[in-house]
Amino acid sequence: MVDYCGEGPVDAAVARRLIVAAGGRPGTDYVARRGPRGKGALDKRIKGLVIAARHGRRVLVLRDLDADPCAGPVVRRLAPNPPSTLCLRLAVRAIEAWLLADHEGMARGLNVSKAALPLLPETLSNPKCELRRIGRNSGDSEVRRQCLGTPQVFGGLTAALAAEHWDPHRAAQRAPSLARALWRLRTLCR
Repeated sequence: MVDYCGEGPVDAAVARRLIVAAGGRPGTDYVARRGPRGKGALDKRIKGLVIAARHGRRVLVLRDLDADPCAGPVVRRLAPNPPSTLCLRLAVRAIEAWLLADHEGMARGLNVSKAALPLLPETLSNPKCELRRIGRNSGDSEVRRQCLGTPQVFGGLTAALAAEHWDPHRAAQRAPSLARALWRLRTLCR
């Protein structure tokens, strides 16, 4: 079993899919049900997740890189000398880039053409906005409505896309940070 945490419900949905794709079973969901979410709130929780990993829990932590230029310094700052049972992975630039990397799944889930999806989603400065933009051109009126909705409504759609349509193996072919995360997670699941 691999426990998991992230910035919010979309990260939780992605984490569950990643763990299964790496041959593991999802364990405890440490994503905050209430209270603050996002990168800042997650960063404050990482020290406790490191402690859990030091005490034998296997833990996957997903976080967006956002505008930081490089993942290495961020990881070293958040979890210096992490135990081997902690897998802290940063999505380049955001978790939505990993979703956009699966053209087949996202085209089906959003009801758009594969050609509407970016070839190199990790080069986008704001993958979340790009996902919203693509969804606003959906052939499905409900998808269009959710892409125009509040962050919570859009987040619900994004989490559903991750849970129901996204395939990490297909996405890893277009998202190098995801490919590295999947490789590292396989070692954790052994």
